[in-house]
Amino acid sequence: MTYKFEAIIQQVENKDATFIEIPFDVEKEFGAKRV
Repeated sequence: MTYKFEAIIQQVENKDATFIEIPFDVEKEFGAKRV
């Protein structure tokens, strides 16, 4: 299965880290909160 969406890479304040907001319920789709 393939999921396609556009996302903006966001930086975590005061850290050398980034994240994206996924536009669907990850826990519902994959059975876990992180993928």
